[in-house]
Amino acid sequence: MKIATLLRICILGCAAAFYSHNTYACSCITPEIPQAFNEARSVFIGEVIDIVEPRTNNPKAPLADRLYAIKLKIERSWKGVNYQELVVLSDQGRAGCFSWGSFVKGQRYLVYAERRAPSGAPIRNLAVLFSCNRTTLVTAASEDLKKLEGLRVKTWNGI
Repeated sequence: MKIATLLRICILGCAAAFYSHNTYACSCITPEIPQAFNEARSVFIGEVIDIVEPRTNNPKAPLADRLYAIKLKIERSWKGVNYQELVVLSDQGRAGCFSWGSFVKGQRYLVYAERRAPSGAPIRNLAVLFSCNRTTLVTAASEDLKKLEGLRVKTWNGI
């Protein structure tokens, strides 16, 4: 009986090892709202209206060609956006813990858009790439939205 139980445990352990999903040991410190606002190129609320696949999966291709183009209808902007629609670049969570996550068509997001890759290299469109980015669904952004209103007044008053 003990040998059969031990054998089952070994088989289950081996099966779990072979069929386990990739996990990432990542940690980061998400910046406070004023810091995230100051460091972002643009801060806005937008609804995802289209998601375009990357042009290539070739790891040697330019970063912008390997990212998804996320088209957003802009509802409100605090910084850097004066358009009705905007495209940001995202890896849609493909870089594991170094990704922000995935945008979903029809969902509304508070976006803190960057204009540099994690390496610091500039890219041609705004991008949301970092795991420590404050970008989130609008429904989860109540604290950010309250503080952004205060930052907007201070920014417009030149403070």
